[in-house]
Amino acid sequence: MNDYLNGNGAWKPVHNFDAPKDEDDTTYIPNKPLNNYKLGELVANIIDMSYPQEEVQAVPSDIPNHLPLKLLSLGYDFSGKETLTTFLKEKYDIQVLQMKDILDEAIEKVHIKGNL
Repeated sequence: MNDYLNGNGAWKPVHNFDAPKDEDDTTYIPNKPLNNYKLGELVANIIDMSYPQEEVQAVPSDIPNHLPLKLLSLGYDFSGKETLTTFLKEKYDIQVLQMKDILDEAIEKVHIKGNL
C-alpha cells in the first residue's frame, strides 16, 4: 500500500516525455502520465474475490417473454447516440423514437386543434 501511495516500484508513474533533470526537484509536475492498468486489475480482482459471480440460470424456452424493452440513449453532442441507436435498430429490428420527432408531432397537433 505504501508503494502505491508513494508511487514506488510497480506504481512508479511512467510518462511519455523526459523526466526532470534533477531527481530531487519536488516542484516538477508531469502533465502527461501514461495509464497504469495494474490498479484497475487489482481492483477488479478484489471485487471478483469479494463478490463471486453467480451462475446465470437460462430461462426455459417454453416460457414466453412478452415484456417490452425500453432504452434511452443519453449523452453529450457527438458522443455516438445516433450511431448506437442505428446499430441496435439494424441488429435487433427495434423501433427507434426520436424525442425531437415526438415533440414536433405533439406541437403540430396542438396547433391543429387550436385552429379548429
